[in-house]
Amino acid sequence: MTTKRTIKKPLSIFCIVATLLFGRLSTADDIDIYATSGQSTVSPPQVMFSIDWRPNLSATVCQTGECQFLIEEGYLHAAPTDFFSLLRAVLKRVLASLSGVEVGIMLSHEQGSGKSCAGPQTGSSTCTNGGYILKGFTSVDDEAGMIDLFSRLDAIPLPQGNESH
Repeated sequence: MTTKRTIKKPLSIFCIVATLLFGRLSTADDIDIYATSGQSTVSPPQVMFSIDWRPNLSATVCQTGECQFLIEEGYLHAAPTDFFSLLRAVLKRVLASLSGVEVGIMLSHEQGSGKSCAGPQTGSSTCTNGGYILKGFTSVDDEAGMIDLFSRLDAIPLPQGNESH
């Protein structure tokens, strides 16, 4: 019995010391990518926006001046406006103030008999019951890339009738 105790005690001490030493070496916070100082070889953060294209995107919003600041800044044309135009305007406004981030846009689609879920850039007539990438990751610092991203976003039509994804 004394042999087992002497073996367990050093093994326990070793495990505790190893956990303390190696556990501390491998810690990281979810904000470390933003808190690094100096030049970093880490790739920029990537954010993929997923648009749920559904009938309520054509609902009227901003009727009594709630969105006046977006009109004054040139992101919206007039009020009242639809929910999808408001979504696009807010996305443009927020992305205009960022740097060092890559963004992309994807759209959902629905699988169903007789439904073609092909996106504007593909020729497929079959679905994955998921979505497609409208614009892959593009740096917000790339002016031409952001113009392309916003033109693709602006080209998405409002849902009509029962159309939705």
